[in-house]
Amino acid sequence: MCRIWSGLYEGVRLCLKKQNDYFMEAREEIADKNMRLLCLTSMYATIVAAVLMLIAPCMVKEWKITIQYVLFLVVMLDFVLFSFWYAGRKVQRTAVVTAACILFYITLSGFAIVIDIFPYPGSPATYMPMILMVFPVIFILRFRILFPIMLGSEIVYIILDTAVKESFLAQNDVFNSIAGLFFSLVILFIIMGLRLEDSSAKNRYKRLSTIDSLTSMFNKTAYREEAEAYLRRRDPSGQCAFMIIDLDDFKKVNDRLGHLAGDRLLEKIGTLLLRSFRTTDIVGRFGGDEFTVMLKDLADAAILAPKCREIQKAVGELAYLDGVCCVGFSIGIIVIVGESPAFDEVFEAADRALYAAKAQGKGRHVIRTMRGG
Repeated sequence: MCRIWSGLYEGVRLCLKKQNDYFMEAREEIADKNMRLLCLTSMYATIVAAVLMLIAPCMVKEWKITIQYVLFLVVMLDFVLFSFWYAGRKVQRTAVVTAACILFYITLSGFAIVIDIFPYPGSPATYMPMILMVFPVIFILRFRILFPIMLGSEIVYIILDTAVKESFLAQNDVFNSIAGLFFSLVILFIIMGLRLEDSSAKNRYKRLSTIDSLTSMFNKTAYREEAEAYLRRRDPSGQCAFMIIDLDDFKKVNDRLGHLAGDRLLEKIGTLLLRSFRTTDIVGRFGGDEFTVMLKDLADAAILAPKCREIQKAVGELAYLDGVCCVGFSIGIIVIVGESPAFDEVFEAADRALYAAKAQGKGRHVIRTMRGG
């Protein structure tokens, strides 16, 4: 029995870890999907609610439109207007999208509770079990966010239902809602498992198609796509930096020691650069011995000069330890303030800064500022 519980605990722990990794790695992609889902869900909920209000009097005797139905329609229209307005913004914050999805869930469950209990307290509930079962498939949210909403809604529903309705009706409603909650948990774990598998397969394919096999960083095409996507969605109230790093005297390594030695050095430099920057920064190999880095959401541009000296020193030591020869980095940096320029403009400006650094001698860096909009 202990082994069974231990295995179950380990399985749950591993599942939660995979889920956490998924939400960390695909945070921006998930936010984009949730924003689109909020637009569609709120729009279809509004349409369905309006249609049901029109046909219900013809199909259900003595049914009348109550204030609860009218308010639901109005609130759903508000969600439609907000979601389409926010989806059209250039910059979208992940926290705002998540908060809007949570608010939509709370609103949906709140109206389901009110409509199931108060307009017709002598009738069995209809919406609450159904709402609970569709919760897992509407948005992509962490279990620790979604489950408390579902559980809290269920508790509120049970308390109000048993307080307002007759005992036999309340018992039936509570049983159906608890069954709906358990089914929703099953659906949640199935859906999340499928999403994790899909994400894992996508990451494997992405790694094969976008990662430079020698340095384990983005190749030129993938780097450009990632950098352009970031420039499009970055918050103009902050700043970021784009860096071109060129290896000095790399041709001498190939000429003197051969291409295999050059490849080994590039491989170690790739490892060095990936360790030197944050995991959120975009690091890539843009050419033979040319590397590019996009430092996202830069808090203070004053860190750039020390960072340049740090990696210039590290690559010199790396080359000596590897028995190659004395090599170093020349670095051109552009600090982007305000609206984002096009990627080509940023690259050309950083390239000019790189050549200015090379003109000063090897192992130098030049930092310039580009102000947009």
